[in-house]
Amino acid sequence: MLCGQSCNCHCAGGTCDERKVCCNQFRYGQCNQQISCYGRILCRVVTCTPPWVFDASCGTSLRVDNATAQHSAPCLAGSCATAIDGHWYALGAERGLLGSVLTPENATPDGVGRYRHYEGGSIYWTPSTNAYEVHGAIRIKWSQLGWERSVLGYPLTDESPTPDGVGRFNHFQGGSIYWTPSTNAHEVHGPIRSRWFQEGSERGALGYPTSDVKTTSGGQRSEFQRGAIEWDRVTGETKVIPS
Repeated sequence: MLCGQSCNCHCAGGTCDERKVCCNQFRYGQCNQQISCYGRILCRVVTCTPPWVFDASCGTSLRVDNATAQHSAPCLAGSCATAIDGHWYALGAERGLLGSVLTPENATPDGVGRYRHYEGGSIYWTPSTNAYEVHGAIRIKWSQLGWERSVLGYPLTDESPTPDGVGRFNHFQGGSIYWTPSTNAHEVHGPIRSRWFQEGSERGALGYPTSDVKTTSGGQRSEFQRGAIEWDRVTGETKVIPS
């Protein structure tokens, strides 16, 4: 297939007793009309002769794909036009956790990155952070905070399971969001996040966060399952307050 190249409909080999070429067009995933790059089919070959007989550079390994009706990815693995396309493909494309595409790839409102929304979540990318997905309750919390323009910034990880196996988390440029079925999703950032990590994060004495970081008269405070952490604006110190 020729993509982005000129190819006019004509008789193959110059004689009209052979197949015409360049007379129709194709895109990878024909139903995905949001894929901008498509082109004329230069030729089709049906033969019982192995391809490596014609071209010595062809491999001899048998490759079979009987699910072409399911192909709707914007690219073949390793040849995606954008990092967002590539990450979606790596996650399983439309059969992965994000599902099918809902929007074109767009510039983010802050002008730094790009994003695309899917049935089950979103992928965000910047030149400095690469592409990561965010979904579910963690995505909802991030959106409530202001997406990439919030204190958290852009995601630095996909949503991942916590080491204790109970919850889920995403790390972001400016902090993290942690979720469990019993605590819901809450963000933690700054000196409080650093102290919580020092205390062992969710496997420490405090457990998971049960509030976002809150501003107080003297600094900031976060509630956890078994206590709280406070940060003093004047001294810059943090202290753990057991419940």
